[in-house]
Amino acid sequence: MAPLAISLLVVGVNLPVAEDRTPRQIADQARQVCQAEAAKTFGREAAELTDDATPPKERRKVRPDARKIGKARGLWIGEALLSPTGDVQRVWSLRPIGPEADAAIEEAVMKWQYKPFQKADAVVPLCFGVTVNLR
Repeated sequence: MAPLAISLLVVGVNLPVAEDRTPRQIADQARQVCQAEAAKTFGREAAELTDDATPPKERRKVRPDARKIGKARGLWIGEALLSPTGDVQRVWSLRPIGPEADAAIEEAVMKWQYKPFQKADAVVPLCFGVTVNLR
């Protein structure tokens, strides 16, 4: 099985330049989509990680199925919506690396679990960036 590095981006989403959009524009659009999904699903906007916020603590992290990834290599970047209970509710691929690998990564991220994220003493949904490096 190939080595796999998985990390939670603490602030923002670092994306490559797309055809006519800057990385910041891509990240902003992804965050807007995540916020809209949080409002629809939970009836409130999701929190975002800022410089002074502590990332949620992992409870469970599942690795993508190596058989589904195949020989794909590269850096996958996505956006995830964390529910108030700490489950990943939704995942969006922002920088895909291949259809099969993307599906395997998204399937794994959906199984990740965290301690519920708190902001101002309230448990709230959270939008955050995710990277998976297939080496």
